[in-house]
Amino acid sequence: MKKKVAFGLIGTGAVVVIALLVIVFVLSKKMNANLEKQINHFLQEKVASADSEILSFEPFVCSGKTEIACKSKAIVFGAPDLLGIEEDTQSKQTQAESWRFEDIELDLSGRDSQANASAQFLARNSEIAFKITCDASLDSESKNAVRAGIECYGKNEEFAYNGFAKAHFSLTHKDFTGKIQDALAILLDINKEGDKSADDGKDGEEKRNALGVRLDSLAINERANDLFSVYKKALGAENEGMLEGMLFGFVLFSHMLQNELQEQSDEEIKEFESALLNALESVLSAFDGGNALNIEVAKKADYEPILLPEIEERITLEWLAKHYAIDSSAQTLENNAE
Repeated sequence: MKKKVAFGLIGTGAVVVIALLVIVFVLSKKMNANLEKQINHFLQEKVASADSEILSFEPFVCSGKTEIACKSKAIVFGAPDLLGIEEDTQSKQTQAESWRFEDIELDLSGRDSQANASAQFLARNSEIAFKITCDASLDSESKNAVRAGIECYGKNEEFAYNGFAKAHFSLTHKDFTGKIQDALAILLDINKEGDKSADDGKDGEEKRNALGVRLDSLAINERANDLFSVYKKALGAENEGMLEGMLFGFVLFSHMLQNELQEQSDEEIKEFESALLNALESVLSAFDGGNALNIEVAKKADYEPILLPEIEERITLEWLAKHYAIDSSAQTLENNAE
């Protein structure tokens, strides 16, 4: 089954999707009882779906009028197919619990051209727990354009972990009307009334293909007394082999980049590849006893958002070197001692 283009079905992405869905109802003045019904119906459909990682949930309860608060005791996720080998994964009925999001609180507000959402919850698996706080905002820049931003913070006391991730996107679509509600209806594949779209076929695919996306900035900052142990416990014992494989892939790719840099004559591409190599080496440092990692991706030159079907063919190394800059750094306990 072909999976839909979406903001994500597992992890923090799932909570963000729920928050954005709630905004649709807030802006359409569908409050409280109906809002609860629609959110819980959305989650129930995910639980029933064979290709969703959501196993179960406690129903949301919402209150408020102009500012809405929605709460749930828990959402339970199954172990995702990290390697993309569907035939080797468990069925929905026997899938093991992977993560629990507990004590979820969503706060939402907005108007026609602007909306804000915040989420707080405890994310835990069998080995580690994080306190997560996320803030998302959407602003209509013009009739056919929306600027979206999300910032998330994570904390873990056991490893003195503090993590921060921030991303800003620009989205365009010929059917955006300047109203956040209508833009979200297209992005989340629902109609203005908040029900799932009746036509899930050709028309829905055409709308998604007309969506333009541009990454404006991305920043990731993490600090802990042992980042590698945090990564290992976050992935879970069953995926430790995948982490080792990823580490080997980073090393292999770093060697390839080093060899290519020696032969590269295009200065712009050479500069980008050098920055990418530094970023990979920063990640490797985090794996090898590092306690701080920082990676930032910034847009160097403005450009029109790229339509979704064109991304794979447009995003070449030359294109990335022209439009983006990468900055990174890593620290180890030894470096801090100095």
